[in-house]
Amino acid sequence: MLLEATSKAVRYHLRDGREVLLQPGVPVEMSDGAGRRLLEKAGGRVRIVSPSADVVIEAASPSATPVFWEGADGRICGPASPEHFLMIGSGDAARFWLLLTFEGSLWWIRSDLLRSRQAFEQQPPRVCACCGGHRFWLSIHDSRVCAVCHPPRHERLVRAWL
Repeated sequence: MLLEATSKAVRYHLRDGREVLLQPGVPVEMSDGAGRRLLEKAGGRVRIVSPSADVVIEAASPSATPVFWEGADGRICGPASPEHFLMIGSGDAARFWLLLTFEGSLWWIRSDLLRSRQAFEQQPPRVCACCGGHRFWLSIHDSRVCAVCHPPRHERLVRAWL
């Protein structure tokens, strides 16, 4: 049985002592017995993921606009480059995902978590983990960079000051 969390991560302790972390959009295979017990215990926080024949994956355009999304901590992340678009299901039940490249890694993001560039730029500033600074700049390659730790070598490398 494939299960996933519906909105927030759910930690479940199996009878054999193992622990399973269920997250939204990350199906986990469980035995039918353990899956049924978890569904009863967790109520609406967990759902069964049904394999679907209605799956469409398309490559994004190389010139696709960078995207931003809301992370689990409520902060708006990005910019990231779309690589592929995924549609699961059809009609009103269809769910959409984007496969993004962000800071050198691939990320699957649900379409309902997408946010605007304006919301990204207007959020309170982050704090640099190295120096504690609050001044960042957005490079022409859409990377957010600490201005204290890594000042730009030339102003033409700066798309925006954050």
